[in-house]
Amino acid sequence: MSSVGSLLISGLLIGFAIVCAHGAFRVPDDLFLDDQEPANAGFLSFLGGATSSAAAVPGRV
Repeated sequence: MSSVGSLLISGLLIGFAIVCAHGAFRVPDDLFLDDQEPANAGFLSFLGGATSSAAAVPGRV
């Protein structure tokens, strides 16, 4: 195996080990929302909230 192949394989194995360690030590207590809070405060909130906020803005004629 060439040195490039060795670097690729070792990089993939190290990345896989990091992902496995993250999954093992992760605490999924806050994974789901228990209350009825609006869920549009996340990273992609602009996708769902764009139509409702655009309808509330008064337009000038």
